[in-house]
Amino acid sequence: LFMLGDQWVISKSSLFNTESGSQNRSTMKVEYIESNIIKLIIYRDDGSPMRKLFINHNWGVERVESKDMIITYTPTLNYYDFPLYKGKRWHQELIKKTTNADDKESSSNVTKVILDGYVMGIDKINFNGKYVDSMKVETVMTETESDGSVNETKDTVWYVPAVKRSVMTKTELKDSSGFSST
Repeated sequence: LFMLGDQWVISKSSLFNTESGSQNRSTMKVEYIESNIIKLIIYRDDGSPMRKLFINHNWGVERVESKDMIITYTPTLNYYDFPLYKGKRWHQELIKKTTNADDKESSSNVTKVILDGYVMGIDKINFNGKYVDSMKVETVMTETESDGSVNETKDTVWYVPAVKRSVMTKTELKDSSGFSST
């Protein structure tokens, strides 16, 4: 999946955004690879680390860490369900536990998460100056907080099999109050 030291620029990563006011452009770098886990670090434009992502070899997210919080998923969040092909659908229900990074003994916020994914089709997109085949994937992640409020994140991503990652993302957010943004 990755080589140690691989890095790439991402324009948006709201699904894994654990800090308010984060940049829309950042760099993701492979920090280490073990037999069952890959550690990715996401850096701001100024080079400072923003968050760490711990994934399995199928892009399954196990944990996200920032300077303020730690997020764990039980079971692993399967953002993609490989192999991807036109028309494929998947559904996952899981628990997201958010803990204050400075006070791990404090109470955690537990959120019920439902993820629905769908491969819409194959698109040609411009990547690094060339038109390449990509899988256009839509995921809708619904998070129900302990207070009953519901937030929804709809991502449309263009996953390029040749580089084994998404290269473009469009995100729409909707919260319980009806506020939505893209």
